[in-house]
Amino acid sequence: MSDEKEKRMAENYKITHGIPIGDKEVVLGVDEKAEMPYLCAFYTSNELFGSYTDCMVADDYVEIVEMFAERVKAQCVKIREEQAKVTVPREVITADMCLPEWAKERFAEIQKQEAAKAAPNKNQNKDMEVR
Repeated sequence: MSDEKEKRMAENYKITHGIPIGDKEVVLGVDEKAEMPYLCAFYTSNELFGSYTDCMVADDYVEIVEMFAERVKAQCVKIREEQAKVTVPREVITADMCLPEWAKERFAEIQKQEAAKAAPNKNQNKDMEVR
């Protein structure tokens, strides 16, 4: 087995960068032999196949990196808009939030009983005086 990571390709463009954001991945590719050696595209996939869409090629590296950055930002804006539509609380759900009140009370009672069993009995360890 080779330690080299498998190359991702979009036709002859080697994908060098990819940022998955939401339902798409923004990718940047290079084909040094092509007239337009730089590629920016969206990549989507499912269990069966993947596809590159909205492909843009250029001979100017800075231009394609700017496009890459714009697409990343646009995806971020899209995610923010989707998050704003969510009406359920976004706080972390803790185990304490999942228990009904009676279970919390029973759990506290069991903890007290366990603590009482573990605590040494004061009368057990006293030396007795003989007179």
